[in-house]
Amino acid sequence: MKLPIGGRPYHESLPFGLPMPTTPQDPDTELLLSELVEAFSNVSRVNGRSWTDAMALDLMGVPRVDFPIVHREDDQSWIDVADDAGWDPYRGVGGWPFLDGVGFRYYLAAAMYRAVRTGESGDLAQQMDLPFNAKARRRFLDRWILNARQQQVAVRVAMLMRARALAADDASGFDEWDRVVQGWAAHASQ
Repeated sequence: MKLPIGGRPYHESLPFGLPMPTTPQDPDTELLLSELVEAFSNVSRVNGRSWTDAMALDLMGVPRVDFPIVHREDDQSWIDVADDAGWDPYRGVGGWPFLDGVGFRYYLAAAMYRAVRTGESGDLAQQMDLPFNAKARRRFLDRWILNARQQQVAVRVAMLMRARALAADDASGFDEWDRVVQGWAAHASQ
């Protein structure tokens, strides 16, 4: 989903090497960013799969130390990743399906933070879409390894992105985010 930033599409407003712009913030967005930082403050990538390892697994089937790094991996926290203009969480190689639970949670926090700040969410809704099938949902939740507070914040992120899609008259974006919100609502009611 591309939302206008400064009158231009997001991808046109981010010259390489410059800090990412942010969408105009309202008090709810600022509060959500604070909640996200607090809920994921203890999340690290220690003993988890890195984004580069995920790409190597996709391309070669095994993690490789000498695989060319696409984005810096000297990050100290997931916020560093969110701020890294070289990190592309929506590329077609590696990424989400090849992360372990620790890596998935780490990069999910970064992607949600970036989405809330910038409005750019790529395929984040697909990564957050909770299956309605109970067995598939359990596998998904096991992979996420999110605690209850982190799950609540993830749902609030989905609700914000759904509202942004509605405001931008983006029907497909609204449908994607609405499916995420409805899936989590069904999970919470069980």
